[in-house]
Amino acid sequence: MASIRKAGKSWEVFVTKNGVRKSATFPTKIEAQNWGAATEADIISGKVSGIPDKTFGDLLSKYANEVSPNKRGSRWEIIRINKYLKDDIAKVHLRDLNSSHFAAWRDMRLKEVGNGSVLREWNILSNACKVARDEWRWITDSPMKPVAKPQKPPARKRIASPEENAKMEQCAGYSKSVPLTTATLRMFAGYLFSIETALRAGELCALERTEVFKEKGYLKVTGLKPGARKNNAAIREVPMTPRAIELLEQVLSSHNESSVFNISVGSLDTLFRKVRDRAVVVDLTYHDSRHAAITAMARSRKYDVLELARIVGHTNIKELMTYFNPTIEELVQRGRSDEPL
Repeated sequence: MASIRKAGKSWEVFVTKNGVRKSATFPTKIEAQNWGAATEADIISGKVSGIPDKTFGDLLSKYANEVSPNKRGSRWEIIRINKYLKDDIAKVHLRDLNSSHFAAWRDMRLKEVGNGSVLREWNILSNACKVARDEWRWITDSPMKPVAKPQKPPARKRIASPEENAKMEQCAGYSKSVPLTTATLRMFAGYLFSIETALRAGELCALERTEVFKEKGYLKVTGLKPGARKNNAAIREVPMTPRAIELLEQVLSSHNESSVFNISVGSLDTLFRKVRDRAVVVDLTYHDSRHAAITAMARSRKYDVLELARIVGHTNIKELMTYFNPTIEELVQRGRSDEPL
C-alpha cells in the first residue's frame, strides 16, 4: 500500500513494491491516493519497473570503471571484464536478465577453462550484480543466486623439484655471480626470493628499499602500494633466511631504483611463464613458490602454527593446510621421535 503524508499544503505519496520505489507530490490527498493505487497496479502488472533500460554489458562497464580500479588485482579484473563484454550475455537487457543466462555462461566457460578459473570469474560477476543491486538500484535481485557454482577444485600441491628449478635457472641465465641487469634475471631472483620468504607476486613487486631491514634480518609488507597486500593480515614483518639476504644483496646492487625488484606484476608473470616453458617445466605457476616456502617453513618446525600464519599473512589457520602437505611417512616418523609434536 502507498504511504501518504502531509507536507505543508501538499500531499506526498511513496510507493515501494517489488523492489521499485516511486514518489510524487499532489495538492490534494485524494489525488495522492489515486496515483498511489494506480502506480502499485502498474508495478504489479509490469508496466513500471525500477530497472533501467541498460544491458548487462553496461553494468559491467560501469563496474570496471568505478569499482575495479579500487581493488587489488584491478588489472586482471578489468581484462576479464573486457572479455565478458564480447560474450552474448553482455547484450542481454537487465529487464530480461535471469538465471538461465548465467547458467549458459557457466557451461560455456567450463568447456574452455577449469573450475578454478570459472569460480574466479564467477566472483567478479557476482560482486558486480551485488553492487548493481545494493548501490545503483539497477536490479532488484541477483540473477546469479539460483545458479549452481562449479565445484571448487582440489587445492594445488605443486612444488618445483630441485631439478626443475635448476633447468629454469639455466634458461633464465641466472647465477649468483651474474649482475641482474635484465628484467628476466630480476624475475628469477624474485622467484627464488619468494621460495625463501613466501611473498606473493604483488607483495614482491611492491617491496621498497625502505621496507627492508637487512641488518636486522627482516622485511615489512606494508600495503602502501597497490597489490602489496591481499588483506589486513598481509601487512606484516617477514624474517629472511641467509639465502634470502644473499638474493636481496644481489638484486639491490644491480640498480638504484626505490623498488627492490624493479619489475611489475604483469612482467613478472609473463617472464616467469616464458622461462618455465623454455625449460619444459609443466603445470607450475609463480604462486607455487609461496606453496614451496610455506611447506618448507612448516616442515622445518621452526615456527608454531600461529607464528607461521603471522609470517605468511593468513587470517584463517585452516588455509595453511593448503600448503603443509606432509607424507604419511613423515607423520609416522614424527610420531616415533622424542621431539614434542
